Amino acid sequence: MRWLAPYTWLALLGTATLSANCAIGARTAVCTDSQGTAELFADAACDVCASEACCAEATACANDPACLAAANCMKDCGASGDPACFAACRVDEALEPDLISDVVDCASTRCGDACVAPEVLSAPKCEDAGVIPDALGPTCGACIRRAACASAVECASDPICAARLTCMAERCQGQATTGRDGLQPGCFDACAAGEDTFYEGDRDFLSDVARECPSECRIGREFSCVGTYAWPDAETKTITVERRIQDRTANGRGFEQIRATACNPGPLSGCGTMRPFDISTAPEGLVQIEGIATDQGFGSADGFVGYYLLEAEPGSPDEEAWRPTIVFHTRPEWRTRRADEPDPYAPDSLLQPILQNVASSGGVDLMLDKGDDSDRGILVGGMVDCRGRNEFFAPGVSLQIDDGDELTVIRYVNEVEVGISPSATATTSAGQFIVVNVPTGVITARMIDEATGAVLSESSDINVEANTLTVVQFYPMPR
Repeated sequence: MRWLAPYTWLALLGTATLSANCAIGARTAVCTDSQGTAELFADAACDVCASEACCAEATACANDPACLAAANCMKDCGASGDPACFAACRVDEALEPDLISDVVDCASTRCGDACVAPEVLSAPKCEDAGVIPDALGPTCGACIRRAACASAVECASDPICAARLTCMAERCQGQATTGRDGLQPGCFDACAAGEDTFYEGDRDFLSDVARECPSECRIGREFSCVGTYAWPDAETKTITVERRIQDRTANGRGFEQIRATACNPGPLSGCGTMRPFDISTAPEGLVQIEGIATDQGFGSADGFVGYYLLEAEPGSPDEEAWRPTIVFHTRPEWRTRRADEPDPYAPDSLLQPILQNVASSGGVDLMLDKGDDSDRGILVGGMVDCRGRNEFFAPGVSLQIDDGDELTVIRYVNEVEVGISPSATATTSAGQFIVVNVPTGVITARMIDEATGAVLSESSDINVEANTLTVVQFYPMPR
């Protein structure tokens, strides 16, 4: 990887005026509301890129007095690029560190290998990890080498984990170029393809990264791909999808005799008995749905775009514990998918009190299990960022439903335990939402960035059925 020498770093979050001893010419600020705080480097190309790609982050810093004070402090560090000097500017208790980190990380992630911060240049080497730390960008890599080196080395020693993360480092960073797909979820998903057996070793590494480096790695906050990418075309005319239907309260015990059926988009009436299905077996709760069409019937040229219906077989040991569930991804199923993604579900005994709490917090009754009068369902889920990984659920995004009414209550899961934050107006670091009393039918919903108001994802094909749990995972909106 090509690094910029430390002395070429001008001043973090500097003004639009160049230092007298830097002779690269005048710069033009593209982001007019940022007071020049997007122009981070003594490099014209970096400054233009950062001003265009990181305007929202730079403007947020410019509007915060503590962030501006820290920026002025960092500017006084001069062109030496001394990491200790820059680090000393972050000690003010009034400073929200993410405001500055967001700008630095944005530029380092989106503007190429040369546009990196002093923290990156002075990072521990963690040489035994190879390129694994660079799978999520240079600033993130610096933090991984410092705070998660052991996990990176462990991943590097595992052939499958190393192959996946090396693929991400080499193909899934920056802008798309020849031989590189750029930072977008289709690339990360493709790097995880090709295994014939269940494998989740890379999840351990990425979970450690999310825990140790949330700001540096922009966990759940990388949305530069919105509206700019396309999912890969389907690999074959039919695919196989596995899921592990497990009880989150019982150490991963599999729910037994749950029928998983691949269904058309739209109402349950389109989910006939001739569709591909499988029935789960204990202890893993594994289902393997074979023969899902990607280019005919209920598929498309871009992959399967329906949903999965999970129902307890009559007489199943878990019939009382299981609530009928619809699983919907805004990602098309374009490849055979092993059960690598976590798929835990709550038994109805745990789910009911949570749903009741959500309804009570909105001052309404829970409209479920009302016999012939039932016309409401449940919507739960979250959104991942441009890496498309379940380890990177997005905080700070709000759910908007076009088809809700005065009985519909939206709440966001808290960070500490399975529960809700009644006052939250967007996802917390848990990245999840719960909605009760959703009118039945095919609804439209979208995820909105609370900070900017930008639409990050939208779907008009979400199926809600009476007394049924609909689980939705939103991905950044493709072009």
